Amino acid sequence: MTMIEDAPVATGPIVRSFAIDDLVVRSDGDGRTVEAYAAVFGQPTEINDHYGHYYEIIDRAAFDGVIKRGVKPAVFFNHARDIFGRPSEKWSAPIGVHRSIAADGRGLRVGAYISRTPAGDEALELMRDGAVDGFSFSGKPNRSKDVHPAKAGDLKTVVRQELGLAEYGPAVFRAYEGAKVLALRSQQLADGLAELTPDQLSELIDVLRTRVPDLAALGRSDDTKDADNTASPDIDVQAAGEFEAQRRQMAARLRGLTS
Repeated sequence: MTMIEDAPVATGPIVRSFAIDDLVVRSDGDGRTVEAYAAVFGQPTEINDHYGHYYEIIDRAAFDGVIKRGVKPAVFFNHARDIFGRPSEKWSAPIGVHRSIAADGRGLRVGAYISRTPAGDEALELMRDGAVDGFSFSGKPNRSKDVHPAKAGDLKTVVRQELGLAEYGPAVFRAYEGAKVLALRSQQLADGLAELTPDQLSELIDVLRTRVPDLAALGRSDDTKDADNTASPDIDVQAAGEFEAQRRQMAARLRGLTS
């Protein structure tokens, strides 16, 4: 009897970013309090993340529980990550302190005091100059509703009815510019192939072959393997040439997947 396992259910927080064209740095008081929308309600947005590919709408009451419970989220710059999505030592500490939160007709408006630290000063200047034009939050989707499309093949819509709020803050790339991040990551991966050994490349191909059908044809040919490990110089040159060709092909495919 063949056992069929259910597909793993995605878990974990979601990360969403929005434009901050209405960012306010209050000039009264300390002059370091920033106000912006961390989330926008009722706006269908195409999402492709670990939960799948779908349209998402954040319900107007999604953060009511957070507000009622008096949750005090952390304030980070770009989720404590660099532009490639890697943990950033520079931004690993909070840049400020959460001060206020409210839901209105447009979205979730938050206010934070930006600390007088080197990282806080830099983040504040980047926001004032307009160099950083996104504001983002992360939180666990506690309750959602799927709305299936009337036409087969169309994306479903997921309505986020209840969300948590772990942290928020200025973000380098907002949601509609995610392709920029993807392109940068793809370029970084392609450039990194130049440093791979034949064995490392073979291992990478094996992983990608199971996940990306378009790459299934890539891999080391059995004809190039030497059973007794006593390859002649001519065979070594041939193997090196095939390895270089595979590396270039892999780089081209990786770039093509995101073009």
